[in-house]
Amino acid sequence: MKKRGKKINKKTRKVWYRFFGLDVLKQRWSNAMPKFFRRMMWVCGLISGTALAANESMELAHIQPHQWWIDVVPYLVAVPAGAMFACKFTQKYDQKGQPVKNDTEDNISSM
Repeated sequence: MKKRGKKINKKTRKVWYRFFGLDVLKQRWSNAMPKFFRRMMWVCGLISGTALAANESMELAHIQPHQWWIDVVPYLVAVPAGAMFACKFTQKYDQKGQPVKNDTEDNISSM
């Protein structure tokens, strides 16, 4: 079977990453997060996951939810998910103003 397309080399990939700003996103995703935002991310995930699980369980059980629930559930899922996305891109800085790459207390058990 013949492969389609041309393989992109690393130099071209770096140019595209820089053009679209993906190199900044990639760097921020891998940097350490402040403790407040780690906890905020956990709370937002809990709210969003609970709302999604409750909604899906009502659908699977063929229970007709109230109209207020139908109106509120998109916000209960989307707003915390957006907050989690924003929290993930915050980064911790050292005293010199440089972003911290690795954080020893960045695991979930420290929450």
